Amino acid sequence: MADEVIQQVYNDILNGGTVERQRAFDKLIEYPFEDIREFLFDGLRNNHHRIRSSCARILGQKGDETVIFPLLQAMSDDSWAIRTSAREALQHLPEATVLPALEGLVASQGANIPMLKTLTAVLSGYESREASSILVKLIQQREDPVLIEAVTHALGKRTDDLSITYLFHLLAHTQWNVRKTAVKALSELPFERIADRLKRELANPNRFIHMSVIEMLISRGDDAVIDLMADAVSSNNDLTRTNALNVLAGIGNDETYSLIVSLLGDPNPQIVTQAVDILGKSQSGVVHRLLVRCLKSSNESLRQNAVKTLGTMGSDDAIAVLDQMIRNESGAMKVAILRSLAQIGNRRCIRLIVQNCSIPGYADEVADILRKLDPDLAIQQMTNMLDEKELFEASVKALREQDRLKVFRALSSKLGSGTPVQQEKAVEAMGLLGTREAIPYLEKVVEGGFHKNVNAAAATALQLLRKTSE
Repeated sequence: MADEVIQQVYNDILNGGTVERQRAFDKLIEYPFEDIREFLFDGLRNNHHRIRSSCARILGQKGDETVIFPLLQAMSDDSWAIRTSAREALQHLPEATVLPALEGLVASQGANIPMLKTLTAVLSGYESREASSILVKLIQQREDPVLIEAVTHALGKRTDDLSITYLFHLLAHTQWNVRKTAVKALSELPFERIADRLKRELANPNRFIHMSVIEMLISRGDDAVIDLMADAVSSNNDLTRTNALNVLAGIGNDETYSLIVSLLGDPNPQIVTQAVDILGKSQSGVVHRLLVRCLKSSNESLRQNAVKTLGTMGSDDAIAVLDQMIRNESGAMKVAILRSLAQIGNRRCIRLIVQNCSIPGYADEVADILRKLDPDLAIQQMTNMLDEKELFEASVKALREQDRLKVFRALSSKLGSGTPVQQEKAVEAMGLLGTREAIPYLEKVVEGGFHKNVNAAAATALQLLRKTSE
């Protein structure tokens, strides 16, 4: 009789109207699970969505751990409707029943990748730390890139510490798509949950990790990030500071440029170099105004680095500022301005260098700057400097590094059109250059009837060169 009754219940579910079907399901749930198990599993494959949904709900309410594996298999079915119903059934089951079974499947070698992807979807429905732990184990024990990407996406929907920690770990994964998924997941989390960790990871030596963190911070780029980076650039860790500077450069607004400009006075030369490079590439009017303000500082290092930055910028406005400055500066600051002008290297800058290259006490530095100019111009200017007593030695030293034939031609032109002092210094320079190429030039001087001081200098130089060449 009992079998006939339950068969009638089945018949009402499969063939009855809406009201009859609902009453039949209410009656069905009163029967022992073992008696209705097969019918419920068959019901998951029924064409009628209400039958599938109701069977899934009852499986979730009355089922035990034995239904988990079949339901996971059903979640891999070709039919979207069946997969959805199976997922609903699993989600109705108590978490304490499902999780141990799922953890066992993760450890099992028999579970294939499609089933494990399905398992990932189920675990995503649970918010407990235990579920996060199983997801992490799933990544650790399987190397399939598609599965790892799916689990990474699932972890990104969670906000517990374990999931967040492992997402940061995945930033170092060898698969680009896994790293990309981890970056996206972390970027969507509340910033306050990950801010401190983001700052710490700026010091991570793993390039994948700190570059991913930089990407996330730049992408967000709001006041919270700027405040965090303002703190980071004051860190004792050089890598943290370097990467924080990269973030500030990537955001590139007025506030971040102000922070970067403040680092031009930093005691760490690497940080200064990076700041100069960032600011020099900005071409920002705000940066230009901030640099002009720095030039009024009493901090000499800050002023020199501001000048260096203007040289890196190389704009017409930067040249105008350097032009105005060089008229009133001396010593090391003037040398710094010359270096910046040489870095820009256009005609206007070269003209300013030539006009202002006489700096007492800095002959070697000036010669070094001239060596980096156009070779013909450098030779011309270095020969012009020979008659300045304190620049003579540095000029000869610099001329030794130039094309020797061009140097002698330039010195010879001094012999033909220079003053006696210039002629004498040109002759001395020829002798000090110390090569046989100078002998014909010096012989012409001796034979040409120059000023007696010039002739004497030429004779001395000739004697020295001939003795050296024997």
